[in-house]
Amino acid sequence: MTSRAEQYRRYARQCLEIAPTFQDEEARATLLGFAHAWLRLAHLALANRQIAELAVQIACQREIVKYALERGQRSEMAVSLLDALEGSLRLFEKHRIFSLSCSAANNGQQGKSPGSEAGAILGFACHGGHRDELNGNGRPLSPQQRDF
Repeated sequence: MTSRAEQYRRYARQCLEIAPTFQDEEARATLLGFAHAWLRLAHLALANRQIAELAVQIACQREIVKYALERGQRSEMAVSLLDALEGSLRLFEKHRIFSLSCSAANNGQQGKSPGSEAGAILGFACHGGHRDELNGNGRPLSPQQRDF
């Protein structure tokens, strides 16, 4: 089953593949703009999926904490995990808001050279100084894969 993020990345790649076939520079720029829009949607879809998954995990963890407290069992580890999950949720919600603000700010952006945009889409996406590197499958690199 293909996720929405994967579909959006595929659409972005298709725009990039056909853009060079157009001789009209405005048409190429339009396709590159579409590719950027699809890539922004892919980032947003990933954030939305993570938020939804975290919400489910948090609900389950709250039940575990409740069960432990009701039975007088030790709950420190369960509470600690709940805190970590809730912290992660807050971070993903902030990232989602950031992604939306980048999308709004980038909607009117014109005037970049098509070559630099294509390179940015294929290799990485830069948002506000943050670099989201992609592996060969168009997916973000895990923290273990990145060179920090």
